[in-house]
Amino acid sequence: MVDATVPGAISEGAEVHARSGASRPIGGSEIGRCLTRVHHDRFTPAEMVADPIRERAASQGIAYEDAVLAHLVATHPDAVDLRTGDTQLARRDTEAAMSRGASMILGGRLVSTDGTLVGMPDILIHDGTGYLPIDVKHHKVIGAAGAPVTPAPIDDLLSTHGEPVPFRARRRADLLQVTHYAAILADRGVGSDRSLVGIIGTDEPLMCVWADTADADPDLTLLHRDYVRDAQRVIDHGRAHPGRPLVEAARQPACDTCPWRSLCLPELARRDDPTLLRGVNAGLRDELRAEGIHTITQVADLDLLSALVEPDAILQARAVTAGGLLRADDGSEPLGLTTTPLEVDLDIETYGQLTYLAGLAITTGRSTEYRAIVDWTGETDGERRVLTELFATLADLGARGATVYHWTGFEIMRLSEGAHRHGLAIPGAASVESWFADHAIDLCDWSRRHLVSPNGHSLKTIAPLCGFRWRDDDPGGLQSELWFEAQLDHDLEMRRRILAYNEDDVLAQLAIRRHVRAAWDDIPRAI
Repeated sequence: MVDATVPGAISEGAEVHARSGASRPIGGSEIGRCLTRVHHDRFTPAEMVADPIRERAASQGIAYEDAVLAHLVATHPDAVDLRTGDTQLARRDTEAAMSRGASMILGGRLVSTDGTLVGMPDILIHDGTGYLPIDVKHHKVIGAAGAPVTPAPIDDLLSTHGEPVPFRARRRADLLQVTHYAAILADRGVGSDRSLVGIIGTDEPLMCVWADTADADPDLTLLHRDYVRDAQRVIDHGRAHPGRPLVEAARQPACDTCPWRSLCLPELARRDDPTLLRGVNAGLRDELRAEGIHTITQVADLDLLSALVEPDAILQARAVTAGGLLRADDGSEPLGLTTTPLEVDLDIETYGQLTYLAGLAITTGRSTEYRAIVDWTGETDGERRVLTELFATLADLGARGATVYHWTGFEIMRLSEGAHRHGLAIPGAASVESWFADHAIDLCDWSRRHLVSPNGHSLKTIAPLCGFRWRDDDPGGLQSELWFEAQLDHDLEMRRRILAYNEDDVLAQLAIRRHVRAAWDDIPRAI
């Protein structure tokens, strides 16, 4: 049995009762999913194992969707709300509402004329020619760069003439999902004449962003059509060969949250599969195999000037083969981590948008003291108290010539947001950003420039390679949010757990510096 949660149990395809996974229609939540997972979802036996982080994310998504749809119900009294009740009745009621031209349908159910595709669009809105689909997502969808989409205010959803904004490239699956709904609407002859699909994310102000599938690059309609064709091939193969997926597994970002990762990733590691390297996808793996290169070890032997694969992948392959960190430089660059009399490692913990804990490991010589600035209420006033004390502490540390270390830009971003939210500032500094620029070093950024890692540059990856271990057997920021919720419910042991986890995070940064300083000359070079 695989230690996994069966995603098919909650997917749109599960609407059709008394059917096997093999014959279950393809639902919108599956579109764009790894085809190996499509096979496992339908044909691989799995024990239902609770995943608290995934369950929490799902419940937060449902709550956000309900809040958005409640707003639409309040502002559109003629909206047809089908979110409760029997699924089969909802499908019938959706068709009835569309037949009479309802202006807005919430929680509708769609099925293609041949029964092979199903969908549960959060919103269907009639634009005078037919229905446009919209889905609500509990994440931001507007980024700094990406394909252009047109924003429309939440209270005027059909206002599609605003200035384009960039849609986050890594959220393209959202657009494929609503393209799936548009395909079903077109199949049933009730779709709009306009080729628009909409997403409502958590971006502020609240809005719907519209993508034109006819003009999208890449072509969303073509991507959807090809995906449905390939998924059907996988399903047809799985009927005859339930124990052998048609599509070979390949490492990709979606693996991080896939319930089948415990099945696929060990097999990829056993094969020394090149897709475990960043930048090597299944297509590039096939190209490498055509050149006689089948393993990470073989990639490591390539010259950095090879046209077969990017240099970063070759360097990572060398770190994997070496079994640890390598130096990224050729020996000409200085270490860049000179010891100062006063060093401070900083890490914050957040719950939702609130910063409730700032942990500092203050090191003078060989002596290190951990200090926690914390508020357990989960209230805005509590965050203000934490930030006020932290900002005063940072100002004092800066005046004393301290060097503050942090991991990634997360602290700068969240502390800057908190400063604006409460009208606070670090005394004597023009802004949070300027204070960090003068007194702090992003240790993650340093590691990316100076070290080659076999598996990324997260703190939880680099510190163990430097000999550090967390006391908690399940450390992580998402886990700590669950612990914080538990302490809000008076589980005071969770407070101890959070403080120990935060202390280990700052001590991990210190351990990395001490290891690198002591072992720098002995760390092998990747070049």
